[in-house]
Amino acid sequence: MANTTTSTGKVVTVTGLDADWIWSTDLPDQLKNKPLASVQYSPHAVGDVFVLRNSSLTGAVAFSVKCTADTDQRVKYFTRDEGINPAFESTDLTIGGATAKLILTFH
Repeated sequence: MANTTTSTGKVVTVTGLDADWIWSTDLPDQLKNKPLASVQYSPHAVGDVFVLRNSSLTGAVAFSVKCTADTDQRVKYFTRDEGINPAFESTDLTIGGATAKLILTFH
């Protein structure tokens, strides 16, 4: 299963989460110059680990979670000035199954 990226307005949903994802190639063009407002991670299982980096697959960690339940959704908000360009490397992740998803909302 590969990542699937869908967008509606300023909201992008990424499912699959089993391959690298970087804003410069995977983010829809109309959102590439918009600042990130929030990131929400919805886990599949207890112990899911998700790490979102800034700008590149090796960039600074902007958001990191280890979930304690399959209902343990995590959200982080960013100001317009933070300038986060989201990316994640699949080797940083421990995902328990296909229902995990990432929701990115832009200003």
